[in-house]
Amino acid sequence: MADTGDIKAKAADAVEEVKAKATELGEKAKDVVSDLADKHGDKAADALKSTTDFIDEKTGGKTAAVSEKVNQAAQAATGAVKNAASAVDDATDGSGA
Repeated sequence: MADTGDIKAKAADAVEEVKAKATELGEKAKDVVSDLADKHGDKAADALKSTTDFIDEKTGGKTAAVSEKVNQAAQAATGAVKNAASAVDDATDGSGA
């Protein structure tokens, strides 16, 4: 029969391996999210702005109030994505990983 000390040591080693792999994967995910937010964060908001400008032009400004709300929401969403990426970055910087 296996010694319970050996089993506990193997389990502890396995837990440490899982933690290390999770940390590695977390770092990779953080890098991808940060990169996407930096490179493409404003593209959706810019596309919506162009679209709402076009619609406002074609409707003679009749939809300007709605367009402004759409543009504000797009900017808020872009900011939220960038803030989330920054928060993940900040959280992992001090992790010792």
